[in-house]
Amino acid sequence: MTTRNFFIYQSIANLTFGIGLLLAPQMMVDAFGGQKTEITGTLEVVARGYGTGLLALGIAAFLMRKAKFSLAMYAFLVASFVAAILVIIIHVRAILRGDENSLGWLTVLLIGIIAAWSGLLISKEKRATLE
Repeated sequence: MTTRNFFIYQSIANLTFGIGLLLAPQMMVDAFGGQKTEITGTLEVVARGYGTGLLALGIAAFLMRKAKFSLAMYAFLVASFVAAILVIIIHVRAILRGDENSLGWLTVLLIGIIAAWSGLLISKEKRATLE
């Protein structure tokens, strides 16, 4: 459970969902949607924007895999932890409301691994200083 392996895992997860949302938002909605929904132009723009953000985070995580522990890495781990917890809450609520089908539990599992792993690394790694 090294920091390097965490960043590889996170980059794969982010790149997978990021590319899907960026290139095929309707397909992602069809796969995860609780009911058949045709996305509007506005929702497509939002999905592609979110996909772009995930793609950027995936690239950043991939580039950080060989870095030595630093304050920047610590900040990325904290941001990953907070974001993962919020994404889990969003998906669980969507599943329970019927807005997302049972495939959403896979997302909860994948993001739950990121939350647990980043939390473990935050507590394990010594906080870096600017000195």
